[in-house]
Amino acid sequence: MGKQHEKRRCHTCGQLGHLTRDCATTRCHYCGAYGHIARACTLGKTSRREDSFIFCDAPVAGASRCFSRRFVVPLHRAGAGVDLEDLRAGRVDVGCRCASAAFFRSQSLRHNTELRLCFGDERTVCVSGALVRNLTPDERCIATRLHLALGSDGDAEGAGQGDGADLRGLRVLRQGFLDCVRGMLQPEPEPEPEPEPEPEPEPEPEPEPEPQTRSVVLLLSEDGESAESVMGAISSAAAADAELDVVVVLGDDRGLTPHEEQELTAMCERKHLSLPFPDCPNFFGAVCGRCGASAVDLHRLNLGPSCLLGSHCIVLVQHYLDAMVHCCPSKLWEGPSHELTKITKQRQRRKKRRGKDRNQPAEAAAGAGAAAAAVVCSGCGEKFTSRNQLFKHLRADNECGIAG
Repeated sequence: MGKQHEKRRCHTCGQLGHLTRDCATTRCHYCGAYGHIARACTLGKTSRREDSFIFCDAPVAGASRCFSRRFVVPLHRAGAGVDLEDLRAGRVDVGCRCASAAFFRSQSLRHNTELRLCFGDERTVCVSGALVRNLTPDERCIATRLHLALGSDGDAEGAGQGDGADLRGLRVLRQGFLDCVRGMLQPEPEPEPEPEPEPEPEPEPEPEPEPQTRSVVLLLSEDGESAESVMGAISSAAAADAELDVVVVLGDDRGLTPHEEQELTAMCERKHLSLPFPDCPNFFGAVCGRCGASAVDLHRLNLGPSCLLGSHCIVLVQHYLDAMVHCCPSKLWEGPSHELTKITKQRQRRKKRRGKDRNQPAEAAAGAGAAAAAVVCSGCGEKFTSRNQLFKHLRADNECGIAG
């Protein structure tokens, strides 16, 4: 196989010695990253941040780099399921409109956005803009996806009715609103697999430390700060070396309870996250070396003097983040190269021709048989292969001619 690869040419870079799937310049059309094809892509298969969002790699002059945007909406009156005949039951329609406002732009979908809808105190549906497919902005389509996701998770009505395409990009978490926010601010580390014993490995250079993640929580409140001051603080945080994670918390038609606001404020305090102990010798910067928790900045955001709908608030927050911090292009990456597209079309045409050539003898035999029995004399029942033979027979036989 090695000798064959040395002779074959890569269709991406045009060099010999490797295939397209092994080329460093190959771009995955699923996640947009370089170095692998879509078949080997890990997007959505792990809980890592880079496998949950798709970030643009074309920074705009004078703007910050791309970051994740996560919205949390508690539906206090919603039950364990979704009634598709009455979306106002439990105010599921509020969650559907929030999903439409969070993900959709004109002719594009936000791949760096995530929405979590908390159904009561037991279940939370997480919708990822990087993974969801064939989603439309109408409430009926979004409600159907939520219904299938909740049904596939357990005992709710509709279990087992959705296929993989309908549930792609949706997952159900067994937690309520406060547990959901707590898990977003301080995620549990993934268990590392046990290393297999290897005979004296060669010393390798030390890997570069992973960039730290800095969380910023925006709590929509009537007594909050103006959008300009909050976005300025977020822009300063995005310009730092740490990766930025913006979490926006807003209420449903009833808003957040005083207890929920108090608990959320306590979560963002550094001492509540076990962040800084004054006597912790391992504490440095915004991350505690003892527990690994990161600092969380809480900003109360006021979007205007009047009370707005939750979906309208999400649109305004996305607008301010696009205008003052970072705006992703409508098309994150270009499609495959012209040469690769040409080769793919040629391969499809060859496959189509081979299918036609394989079916041609059977079609010819079937056509010959049909033609042989196509013309029958109505007088005597004799079969002819053509109409000319039938006309000769009718002229020669008076009885058949009269009957015909």
